[in-house]
Amino acid sequence: MEQFQRQMGKKFGEGILKKLNDMPQSFDVIPTGSMMLDYKLGIGGWPRRCTSMVWGAEDSGKTTLMYNSMAEALKIDGSVLFVDKEGKASQGWIRTNIENMGAPTDKLLIAQQPHGDDAVPFTGTEALDMVKIALKNRVFDLIVIDSAFALSTPAEEDANSADAHMGQLARLLSQYMKHISGLVGASDTALVFTNQLRNKLGVMYGCLPYQTKVKLSNGECLPIGQIVNQQLDIEVLSWNQDTGELEGRRVVNWYKQGIPVDQFSMSDNEIGEVKQEYRTIIAHYPNKAGFVRVATTPNHLIATPHGFRPCGEIDLGDEILSTHFPIVLSKDLEQLLIGSMLGDGSIRKSGVCTAHYREEHASRQEEYVSWKADCFGDLVSRRTQYAGNVGFETRHLTIFKRWKDVFYRVNGRYKDITRGGLDKLSPFSLAVWYQDDGTLLKEDGRKSRYCIYAHKMTKEQTDKIEQLLLSRFGLSARIYRRNTHTDIYFTQENADHFERIVRPYIHPSMKYKIDADKNVGYALDNLDFSFSKKQVVIPCEVYEVRRKIKTGKSAVRYNIEVEGNKTYITQSNIIVHNSPEVAPGGQALLQYSIIIVRLRLGQKFPNNKNPEGVFINARVEKNQARSDGLSPFQPVQWRIRFDCGLDKITDMAEVAIEKGIIYKESGNALFFNGEKLGGGREATLTAIRENPDLADRIKEAVVE
Repeated sequence: MEQFQRQMGKKFGEGILKKLNDMPQSFDVIPTGSMMLDYKLGIGGWPRRCTSMVWGAEDSGKTTLMYNSMAEALKIDGSVLFVDKEGKASQGWIRTNIENMGAPTDKLLIAQQPHGDDAVPFTGTEALDMVKIALKNRVFDLIVIDSAFALSTPAEEDANSADAHMGQLARLLSQYMKHISGLVGASDTALVFTNQLRNKLGVMYGCLPYQTKVKLSNGECLPIGQIVNQQLDIEVLSWNQDTGELEGRRVVNWYKQGIPVDQFSMSDNEIGEVKQEYRTIIAHYPNKAGFVRVATTPNHLIATPHGFRPCGEIDLGDEILSTHFPIVLSKDLEQLLIGSMLGDGSIRKSGVCTAHYREEHASRQEEYVSWKADCFGDLVSRRTQYAGNVGFETRHLTIFKRWKDVFYRVNGRYKDITRGGLDKLSPFSLAVWYQDDGTLLKEDGRKSRYCIYAHKMTKEQTDKIEQLLLSRFGLSARIYRRNTHTDIYFTQENADHFERIVRPYIHPSMKYKIDADKNVGYALDNLDFSFSKKQVVIPCEVYEVRRKIKTGKSAVRYNIEVEGNKTYITQSNIIVHNSPEVAPGGQALLQYSIIIVRLRLGQKFPNNKNPEGVFINARVEKNQARSDGLSPFQPVQWRIRFDCGLDKITDMAEVAIEKGIIYKESGNALFFNGEKLGGGREATLTAIRENPDLADRIKEAVVE
């Protein structure tokens, strides 16, 4: 093997073959200019000897980010080539973003269209040739091409403006990237393209059949064909890719068979001749308790955990995103469940992903059991009365399946309270536990004692309970392990302390279990025993894909344009895009780029009336440079201020919050090294921005 390596080195150049241990363990990088983006990329910036791409809609901050990247390269005494093919770079804005950051500009070269009567067009071919020469000469540390969309081909420069040149740019980039990628790998340069977001020609709209129902923001569902044909001005449920939230968004355009519905003029005979392929994707929830399905044309984009993908590229075993409505218990209702599970409650599995909670007590405690059932409200399916015992059962829900997995983690039949909700024990859940399994011991001439009878435990388990009661409540318990059960005693001064803790939460019908008559259960009326349904997005695995050719009226394609998010939800909870968006230039840039970052223009801050800047919402869509085992698909956000460009201080502070260098201790207040910065995120960011010394200290901690 070594002989073959030497032979290849002589023929193709030294270093053409390397052993794995001889390869660099990490990338040399040029910082992007956003500390948060550097952090989320996992390697600290744009990798040298590689190609990266930043893309997004117009005015989404692509060029501003590139100015900051160039400034970072210049600050480390690097040289930069900026190919301004869009011709938007102005001296004033470059100075705002580069010189104001303390970066010298003597090693910055800018390639632009020459001015004057004798100037010749600066074509895309010439721009790429310039980049090839620069890479061969290994002169620059960073080369930025702004943008790939503006790279015109010679045919486009010479031909009549009315001529169609579809695919020319894709062929140009495909041809050049084969050469450029090799030159980049042999250099020490980081090559970054910007690119603009565009829609596919001819397939932008009309990707769902008439009968596919769309979820409205009010919870109703309507067929997409009805929405389009009647041009309904309504709000649909939409997924915000940047925040991950579901929100109502207006329908602003309606399309039928790929054209605006008001321009649709096909006759019945023409409609009868329509043929269209539809693909039906069926996927099951992670617990396989249910399934979702959707039928679209092969080119329509469907949300997946790794971004949007055409329906035709999704296969068996792939994952798509679906909305889900799990029940969320309030904090107090959750504590009631924990205390009851430590006591007499139990959870029984009733399906692959569901379970139900149940408990029974002696008839003497009927009022206490009825109160518990009232607290669970509509979650209760029935109240039971059998053999002198009273109780209740809940509905079969996924929330109880999750709690079953907590309490029955070791053995699916017998619960282990030390591996369950013990770590979340509060005064209220402790009181519920005592009311379920505890008793008051009164003996003549002796002080009252409290005892909780638990099931049989090991020494390790009783030690854990003893340590938790002491550390959390200051209770020193005496625990005795019997043959069939475990006794937890609170005696002497600990009995008084235990009574003070649980007395506010003792139900009036159970006051016989406590040695007090006044102020029993006074805190119960202030507890919140509510629950809610919170809509979340979860991945579902595809287990069936069907293909069908439809003809005639059933083959007609429909789609809508949704304001802002450009996504909507089908009745079966699948997230689809309203228009396939692509980067101009075909697949070449996507394939050769080791990192792809997508930018979206966010909201203005601090408000729309008197804005000081805008949020930029970014997402790392491809990252082949990251090797730390974490997900490469990371959301990022930074701020661009109208007066100074990218807000460096806020960007750095957000990284400090992300890393835990700035942290919460109580409430919304944020701290740094024990020093309170502000009450809330915005107040904290303002305090850091107004205190340069504080900002420097935080930056040092972040860099370390």
